[in-house]
Amino acid sequence: MATIRTLTGRKALTILLGVAGTAAFQLLGLPLPFLFGPMTACLFAALLRAPLSGPGQIAVAARTVLGVAIGASVTPEVIQRLPSMLASVAIVPVYILVIGLVGVPFFRRICGFDPVTAFYAAMPGGAADMTIFGQEAGANVRQLSLVHVTRLMVIMVLAPFLLVHLYGVSLGNPVGPPMIDLPLFELALMLSAAILGWRGQNAPGFSAQPSLAR
Repeated sequence: MATIRTLTGRKALTILLGVAGTAAFQLLGLPLPFLFGPMTACLFAALLRAPLSGPGQIAVAARTVLGVAIGASVTPEVIQRLPSMLASVAIVPVYILVIGLVGVPFFRRICGFDPVTAFYAAMPGGAADMTIFGQEAGANVRQLSLVHVTRLMVIMVLAPFLLVHLYGVSLGNPVGPPMIDLPLFELALMLSAAILGWRGQNAPGFSAQPSLAR
């Protein structure tokens, strides 16, 4: 019971930090408060070695919604443009190789990571995915989580700043029509995809979001 209470307390602390971060970003008028707020609060708490843990099914639900939103953006128009993207896609393996040649020695020699942790910390990819893969390979979960969350925060903070102030791009436009304007058939398809994705994440053998308490 003590272990369950400890895990519940870590989840509660993580959620409270997320709410506090969101509220702080809202009050300060900072961009994307529901995304950057929780990430910033939890990152600083993790750096201070606070005992945090993934919020369980809340995280699964959030990933499900995010997956549907990303998947719904893949339209026939996007598929038709794929041939024009081949040059960019061809550079990806070269980019990954360069990242590995630079990142792995950096994390090994400068940060003192073990070889497995250095490899998964250097590799680009989703923060949750790389952390889970690294955890399965025996890497240090806490170090991986901090590295990838920090990387994402730097990218997501710098990219909007550069787009707005350097290229003059407005980020106030909605990415698509409101849900109430979508046909019922399309809503049913997205709901079906969400249920399938949610069931897939809860399938046996799927690793839950790792704890940051280590």
